[in-house]
Amino acid sequence: MFKKRIKKEKKNIEKKFSKRDYFLVFLLIISLSAFFHFREKRFMIFEINSVASKDIIAVQDFSYLDKKQMLLLRQEALVDLGRIWLIQEKDLEGIEEKFLRLLSNHPNWRKTYPVTYNEMRSLSKQIVEQLRRWHFADRRTIQKRVELGLSIKNYSRLENVVPKKSITLPNEFWQKLEGKIVSRNKAFAKEIQYIVGIYRGNRFLLERDQDERNSMERSLYETIPEVYASRSKKDLIVRKGDKITDKEYDQILALKQALKESRNLYSPRKMFSSLLFALLIVSMGWVYCFVRNKAVLKNTNKLSLYILLIVLSCGLAKLAEFTINSVPYSIAVYFQYPIIIPFMSILLAIFINEEIALFTSLFLSVIVGFTLSLDHNYFIVINMFSGIVASLFAAKMKKRKEIFFVCFKVWIVCDVTFMIYRLSVDKLVTEGTFIKIIAFGGNMIVIAVLLLVIIPIIESLFRIMTNMALMEFIDPTHPLLQRLSLEAPGTYQHSLSIGHISEYAANAIGANGMLCRVTTLYHDIGKLNNPHYYTENQLITGQKPFNIHQLLTPIESAYIIKSHILDGKALAKQYNLPKIFIDIILEHHGTTLIKYFYVKQLEKMDNIKEDVDEKAFRYPGPKPQSKESAIIMLSDSIEAASRTLEENTEEAVRNLIEKITSSKILDNQFDECDLTFDELAVVKQKLVEIIKATHHLRIKYPESK
Repeated sequence: MFKKRIKKEKKNIEKKFSKRDYFLVFLLIISLSAFFHFREKRFMIFEINSVASKDIIAVQDFSYLDKKQMLLLRQEALVDLGRIWLIQEKDLEGIEEKFLRLLSNHPNWRKTYPVTYNEMRSLSKQIVEQLRRWHFADRRTIQKRVELGLSIKNYSRLENVVPKKSITLPNEFWQKLEGKIVSRNKAFAKEIQYIVGIYRGNRFLLERDQDERNSMERSLYETIPEVYASRSKKDLIVRKGDKITDKEYDQILALKQALKESRNLYSPRKMFSSLLFALLIVSMGWVYCFVRNKAVLKNTNKLSLYILLIVLSCGLAKLAEFTINSVPYSIAVYFQYPIIIPFMSILLAIFINEEIALFTSLFLSVIVGFTLSLDHNYFIVINMFSGIVASLFAAKMKKRKEIFFVCFKVWIVCDVTFMIYRLSVDKLVTEGTFIKIIAFGGNMIVIAVLLLVIIPIIESLFRIMTNMALMEFIDPTHPLLQRLSLEAPGTYQHSLSIGHISEYAANAIGANGMLCRVTTLYHDIGKLNNPHYYTENQLITGQKPFNIHQLLTPIESAYIIKSHILDGKALAKQYNLPKIFIDIILEHHGTTLIKYFYVKQLEKMDNIKEDVDEKAFRYPGPKPQSKESAIIMLSDSIEAASRTLEENTEEAVRNLIEKITSSKILDNQFDECDLTFDELAVVKQKLVEIIKATHHLRIKYPESK
């Protein structure tokens, strides 16, 4: 029997799986594989001059750039590099102005040089511009430029330059300059010689060209090979309590880089192992849901949300890890225990259920904690306890503002857990203890704000009702409830009673009592189309109630009675009721038999069953798909039947409930929901208690004389 039931459950679940579900499961496997595969090595980067909170030891052999040795090599290389000079701009402007005045005041040059004034002026500008770009350096500097492959076209040798003292430039410079200008203006060779001759007689003040020198130094540094020093595994880099120097900081960075490179991420073996680990995790989750929460596997929207929340949590964890490892240590040290799991726990508790939120919180706390490059002891302990508290309290929320109260409780638990853990490993109060407590509070405020934003979005996208959203439909001013109370007062009172009864029973087995209470208010709205065809709404004329079904055949009556299911579905869509409301409307009678009119039809046919179409007397269904729907079905039937009891003893009530429950079981009405026999036994007991209480006797007060 058990094996047959398992096979049947698996078949039902497989039928429920859509292409979207398979895609999301595939996405979960790939996301978890990437999450496990691209994990960072656990390593905290301290800052220069910060105090090491523990011994920093090399966990593997590595090499680091020896900046001290590199500095020595650079200093040695700069020995042969002298100063680089150029002519002061002020002197260049002065000689050009002096030359142009000479041309204007002494026009005799026109007899010797058949050119215009503008042509002479243009040639002068070219010479001055060339002087402006010309550099002077000693022999060793020019030789070094040649060795570095740098240009020396605009360079001339000049030794022993004295700063702030004007000098006459050497003849070889002027010859080189003249040749360069003539090569571009061959037709004006004599004129160029004339101008250069005038400029040659001037004295010039030189100044250092530091930009040119810096550029040459950079070129020189590029030729110096990098020098690396080595550290062995288990070498002590920094002792606890010591300040971290520049050299030690470089070693820490080099060690982290070595650890990163040693991961060999693109190894097929490692990629395959990450994939297998992800498959193992997903398989364990599937087995848990199959055994404990089949409703999640059957509900496409809830399964999709469950998968996406896990992926989102892993993504947030990676983002937190990246941020902590990227910011300076002085900031990261206060946020190295990010509270991520409670965010997911609250959403799971609100949208799915408390049990799956607890399971996922514990499971992910361990997996994420060991995967992230953070202090996994702190992370696991804090996120595990905060996730448990978040799951327990979030499931009971009925108003959106309660999110802040839940987050406050989670913050208190984080603080207490942190303090206890600190006491077990170190001092209770240290310099950063209160800052970390404030950081926890800031973390929870961010989570609370994010939840307020994201919950309405999830409700809209996945069409999943939360207790907070359900509370909006309990308002008696809702148009459908107003119509029901005025047009079908008997049905309205019946709905209120079922809501009270089903909520009490559902809460006893951990089902969603609030969902039962609210949806039952609308479960019979289809009766609004023909309210007088239902016993609870029929008018009393004279001393006897008038039953309109006396004017109809049993088949016609059965058709009208069961029509309230599809009429209710149409009304629910017209008033934009959530999908779960429509599901309850369709499922609360399942495919049960409308026995009263079926028996009447049998009597008409001389009790020959073959002459009666049983399907015509059954509700359209489907059968209950959830615990809540099954409880509402029982509550509906039992509440109506309990009004026929002649005596309100516990035995009579129990016998009635047992009889109705047995008939539903024999009719296979609970085959498609995950209500267990143990849960059904609890539900029956609670129904006995609540029915007996609601039908209690009142003391008859004596008449006043």
